[in-house]
Amino acid sequence: MSFEDPLSVYTLYGDYYENRYTVQQADQTRSQRQWDDFVNKVRYRLEDRGIYCPPGKINVLVSVYRLHDIGFNTDYENQYFFKQYDDMPEVLPLSLLMRVRNRDHYLEMESRVLSPTEDMKPNSQLLVCKVNAYGLIANCLSRDRRTGNIKVGFNKARESAKVHDPFLGQKAIQSFNQ
Repeated sequence: MSFEDPLSVYTLYGDYYENRYTVQQADQTRSQRQWDDFVNKVRYRLEDRGIYCPPGKINVLVSVYRLHDIGFNTDYENQYFFKQYDDMPEVLPLSLLMRVRNRDHYLEMESRVLSPTEDMKPNSQLLVCKVNAYGLIANCLSRDRRTGNIKVGFNKARESAKVHDPFLGQKAIQSFNQ
């Protein structure tokens, strides 16, 4: 794996099993014009695949080997999984691989996964995934911080109107309220 910027080329060598890695730095052999042409070539190749990268936003390129197969060896006593990578590296912008959202961004997944009930506030709408009421929209009435239990309420007329089979919706709502 190697990283390139307009001034240097960084190559990563290492042993996965011993967890030892070294980085070697070398001077960039491309001139500024050659670098710009190379970046544009990478951009156009990505645009042909439907990925747009703004012209001034690419400053580091990474060569990566794409994983194309995962196999399982059953020939010997010590059976193991193995991975097969492409022979030729593919050059991609580092920003395409390393995109990280701000922790305060409303779509940040980590904070929502670590505390899934924090976003459930009174009067917010929730999608029910319980088997007997799957797909119904409920309103959060209250949340118990100690136990994590959430009380919900349904607008019976609205939810019954959404279901094509009125008896199915009626049964689901009645069984949930009991």
